[in-house]
Amino acid sequence: MMRPVVAILVSLNALLVLSSSQQWKRQEVPRVSLVLPPGTPSETVQIEYFASGPSGAFGRKTWPRKNLTAYDIDIFTNGRPATRMRVIAYLPGCEIVTLDFPLRGERVDQKLECKPLGSISLRGEIFPASIVRETPTKVDAMYFANWSQHFFGAPDGAGFLLGTAVPDENGEFEIKLPDLYRQSDMRDGEFRFFLQPVGHGDTIAQLKIVIPGAKNSEGLKVDSSYPAPVRFVAELP
Repeated sequence: MMRPVVAILVSLNALLVLSSSQQWKRQEVPRVSLVLPPGTPSETVQIEYFASGPSGAFGRKTWPRKNLTAYDIDIFTNGRPATRMRVIAYLPGCEIVTLDFPLRGERVDQKLECKPLGSISLRGEIFPASIVRETPTKVDAMYFANWSQHFFGAPDGAGFLLGTAVPDENGEFEIKLPDLYRQSDMRDGEFRFFLQPVGHGDTIAQLKIVIPGAKNSEGLKVDSSYPAPVRFVAELP
C-alpha cells in the first residue's frame, strides 16, 4: 500500500516543483505591454527600445503588425531579466513618445498616449531629374533623433520613417512632415531623404540638401518651415 502513496507524493512534489519553476520564470522574465491609443492602426506604429540590467543591455525595434491593441515585449539580457526600459515611439499624427521606467520582474502595462501634433509641408526638387525617369521611384522621409543616443545611453540612435512621396518627371515632390519644431525636445534631430525604387529593391540614392556656397548636407534640421523648393542632389551609394 505504501508504493502508490509514495508515487502520489512524488508526483505531487514534482508538480509543485514544476509550478514553482514556472512561477519563478514568469517572475524572472518581465514582459512589457505597450498599449496603443484606441483606434490606432498598429501597423503604422514604430517603436524602438533599450533594455538594461545587471547582465548587460541591448536595443531593438518592433516590427509593424496589423490588428494589435498593444505590442508585447519580453525583456531578457544575457539570461537574466532587465531592470530598466527606455522607449521611443512614433505614432503618426502624434508627438513622439519617450518613456523611461524600471522593471521589477512582473508584467508592465504601459500606455502610449497620443498628443496631437500638426504637420508642415515640404516641397523638394531632385537633381539630376533624369534619375527619377530611369525607373519608378519614391522618396522616403525619415527622422533621425540625435538626442536618442543620450536618452538610450548607447552609440546607436533611433530613426523613424515619416512618409513617402512620388516625384514627378521633373524630380519635384511634396511631402508632409510632423511639426517636430513644436515639440521642442525633438529639435535636436534632422530629416533625411532617400530615393527608393517603387516596390522592393536597394536604395537608389541618398538625397542631400544643396546649400549654396557650402558642402551638401545629409540632413535637414528640424525647423518651423522651409523654403520652397528645397533642392536635393541624388548621391549614389
